[in-house]
Amino acid sequence: MGILFFYWLRLTNHPLLLWIVAVLISGSASFSAGDFWRADRSWRIAARMALRSLSLLVLVAVALRESCFGESLWGRRRLRPLYLPVGIHPGNLFLSPLPENYSQEENLDSVLSLVRSPSPAGRSQKGPQSADGTWLPLPPPPQESPSGNGRRGGPSRGASSHSLKYFSTVISEPSQGLPHYVTVGYVDSQVFVHYDSNSRRLEPQVSWMENVEKEDPQYWEKNTRRERENEEMHRELLEITRTRYNQSEGLHTWQWMYGCELQADGRKGGFMQHGYDGRTFITFDKETLTWVAPIPQAQITQRNWDANLARNHYFKSYLEVICTGWLEKYVSFGKETLLRTEPPEVTMSSRTEVEDGMETHVCRVDGFYPREIDASWTRDEEVWLQDTLRGSVAPNTDGTFHAWLSIQIDPKERGRYRCHVEHDGLQEPLDVALEVPESNLGLIVGCIVTSLVLACAIVGTLTFLKRRQGDRAAPSE
Repeated sequence: MGILFFYWLRLTNHPLLLWIVAVLISGSASFSAGDFWRADRSWRIAARMALRSLSLLVLVAVALRESCFGESLWGRRRLRPLYLPVGIHPGNLFLSPLPENYSQEENLDSVLSLVRSPSPAGRSQKGPQSADGTWLPLPPPPQESPSGNGRRGGPSRGASSHSLKYFSTVISEPSQGLPHYVTVGYVDSQVFVHYDSNSRRLEPQVSWMENVEKEDPQYWEKNTRRERENEEMHRELLEITRTRYNQSEGLHTWQWMYGCELQADGRKGGFMQHGYDGRTFITFDKETLTWVAPIPQAQITQRNWDANLARNHYFKSYLEVICTGWLEKYVSFGKETLLRTEPPEVTMSSRTEVEDGMETHVCRVDGFYPREIDASWTRDEEVWLQDTLRGSVAPNTDGTFHAWLSIQIDPKERGRYRCHVEHDGLQEPLDVALEVPESNLGLIVGCIVTSLVLACAIVGTLTFLKRRQGDRAAPSE
């Protein structure tokens, strides 16, 4: 009974009680052993003392692991209490009596959407904070639109579209040495900032981000502080979501993805969504200022976040104005790399299918920048999609991109097809003709001849060995 009581106690998160019960159980175990032998010989006393020491060491080890590391002796992680974000006191969460239909899940979400800062003057008053004091950490870029002499129009003609995106990930049980929380920022396809829970600092990843301090000397300090707040908040979101799925242990992830885009024609776009274990959990609709919950577990979050209209207005403003303003500024900082153009190199390869005699042609487009490219098959100068395959645009190690597309055709119509490529790095579009597949006759003949030679060698060797064995077995005259 004592052992069962101890195991139940470890779920209550009281380390002092764990230590006390460990000592009591170890003592009772040793006395029970002494009563069993009913003798007072020295070796039995020694055995009883050894049993007492062993019991104490085992239970104290369990208590130590439980209280200090949050794990059981068998590696199972116990439920941790919900830690509130930095600067938020539990007494400020509820200023009125709890309603009769109070639920613990809505209490957890209130930490994110209905908490009040204990000292509003201590926080920046800019950002998603309504008149009643509700608060949520801001995305990494500063809240003001950039100022200065930078160009305020769309991206330059040769640069196609540009995007600014942030990806934050929380991991419940990362491998040893890996961070619990990581944020990575991208301008186009280039990583330009990075933050993780090990370093706890937002750090530049490209040399051109040194220019940001000229615009705002406090840029790194402000955004480091904001990312620390985001880290705490999204750890809570992960814990909340785990309770929705009744998952108290195991590896789980929470992701926050948001960003904006400037098209070459001046159009603007933006997105914000959250995911759990690789699937969409909830998405922000900036046109209706509401959240979309594709799964039942997200509906409580949806109701709470929809009720915070001031914050939703801020997110819309951030995605459409603030984010795109900083995107223009970042592009101007890194224009030497972000606005460069590198033309693609187009190579063709082909083969003939043995089964039906059809030809498969592959058009590989490599070494181009920026990422946007228009590559397609044409037949008689018209786009052709039948019997075609296409690979996604992928990055190279040097910062450029590559892609491929293939088509299967009748050899008699080879001259009607072209690989058509348009890119900002090209003065004129490319139309590359299909190549005549190399004949495989020589390879086939070579394989046949090699097989025959090998077969003859094997037969000759076996014949030689058989004759030799027969000669040895023949009787002497």
